[in-house]
Amino acid sequence: MFRTRFWRKASQCLWLSFVLLLPLAGFAQEERSEKFFDVKPGGWLDLRADFGAVEVQSWPKDEMKIEVTKWVEGRHRRSAKELFEDYEISYSQTARGVSIIAEMRGMSSWRRSNDGLQVEFRITVPQRYNLDLNTSGGSIGVDDLIGEARVKTSGGSLTLGRIEGPVNAKTSGGGIELRRCKGDLLAHTSGGGIDVGDVDGEVDVETSGGSISVNGASGNLRAHTSGGGLSLSNLRGNVDASTSGGSIEAELLAPISAPCELSTSGGGILVYVSKDFKADLDARCSGGDVHCDMPITVQGAIGEGKLAGKINGGGPLLTLRTSGGGIELRQR
Repeated sequence: MFRTRFWRKASQCLWLSFVLLLPLAGFAQEERSEKFFDVKPGGWLDLRADFGAVEVQSWPKDEMKIEVTKWVEGRHRRSAKELFEDYEISYSQTARGVSIIAEMRGMSSWRRSNDGLQVEFRITVPQRYNLDLNTSGGSIGVDDLIGEARVKTSGGSLTLGRIEGPVNAKTSGGGIELRRCKGDLLAHTSGGGIDVGDVDGEVDVETSGGSISVNGASGNLRAHTSGGGLSLSNLRGNVDASTSGGSIEAELLAPISAPCELSTSGGGILVYVSKDFKADLDARCSGGDVHCDMPITVQGAIGEGKLAGKINGGGPLLTLRTSGGGIELRQR
């Protein structure tokens, strides 16, 4: 009897231990590494990665610090050690700057499954530095940089803070956010929204699947989306904006110097202008009325859903078109 109870309790303990330890098999396993390079301000960081998230920030040192973390999540067929070894990272330094190449051995098989392997690059550079970052699978973040930033990912979001220099940002699968840029901005995404703060330069933003918000542009603005609204404020240049699936609200704070157009197929248009704004207005809509509270000399016949004339004596052509709402032009 005693022996039976003993083996019964032992079996229960073994089973309990198995149940408690089972989740540990899915816990993340990590490998960390660090690299340091003496660099000169104004150089370039070039990064090419088969996959991995990238975060770049600056510090007041003529030195670059590269921290790489690899970890494995969930169930995986191969050991963490094997996966870590298969993700090879090479570094090189030239007169231009530092180059990083990260490749997964047997990439064709990895495309079917990365076996839970995750990678993150945390890089610190001098404040005056330039970036050319390209990852095929992961988000990219950059903040507090004086220099040019070229960032591209095939599968993640782009988050950019204060950049004193031109920015070229492209992603095939995520949103784009930029706090401030001193230089021209080009931002394109195939699958997310775009949110842009103040840009001291020209702006070219485009998305196939989200809304666009721009809060400040000193140069000309081009904005296009196939699936969302447009919110464009504090603009001080010419505008070319269109959407196939939302409304448009724009604020033009300075006189325009060339023809401008705002058009939508799925919403209304609301435009705020300064009191000294001058333009030749051509506004037409098929889903509402056109209203203008600015001094305007009407040209041609006034009909339902259309208005043409000279605002404050006239100027460059301002074309407003919508097939899904009304049009309003208001003095700010």
